[in-house]
Amino acid sequence: MNTEAFRKATDACAAKGGTVLVPPGLWLTGPIQLKSNVNLHVQRGTLVRFTTDKSQFRLIKTNWEGVDAVRNESPLSGYDLEDIAITGAGVFDGAGDAWRMVKKDKLTATQWQRLVKSGGVLDEKQTTWYPSAQSLKGSATPEPGILKPGKDVGDYADIKNFLRPNMLSLHRCKQVLLEDFTIQNRRPGPSTRCCATTLRCAA
Repeated sequence: MNTEAFRKATDACAAKGGTVLVPPGLWLTGPIQLKSNVNLHVQRGTLVRFTTDKSQFRLIKTNWEGVDAVRNESPLSGYDLEDIAITGAGVFDGAGDAWRMVKKDKLTATQWQRLVKSGGVLDEKQTTWYPSAQSLKGSATPEPGILKPGKDVGDYADIKNFLRPNMLSLHRCKQVLLEDFTIQNRRPGPSTRCCATTLRCAA
């Protein structure tokens, strides 16, 4: 896990302004929080893959289609920032399959059997697979994640795994550059793992 390496490199660059250079290879990480005056640059051949461990994502108060809501924090996020950028020809992989429910009729019999054996839970009709009991409960909850009067973030902990994060979330940010990089959910194939210590700040 390279979460701490990303945090330290971003903090170092934020202190003086600069670029977090992510070299080619496979980087497994938790959420990355952007900072003012920092360019997160993923070089060609770089794959930043966000973890499937949902405990690495905090429940936060946010906004969903103009309504106050609770969701898991985004893999890439920034709040009240200025002069920020994500650039380069690299790839960010959200590992979205870890959060999604799957309908039986979308798979072959063999694929369905393999999925069920992998864990998770089935709905009452045994036709939809959910990654966890929390995810199943959230699917049956009216207006899940909508922050209602008298409620706070902690009140949504029992459906946390259902509240999928937005991949990229920037709130009240100014002077933003998003250039060249790719966002995908595909599970990566074999790749070279980079050492976390090679992240650096380039002023």
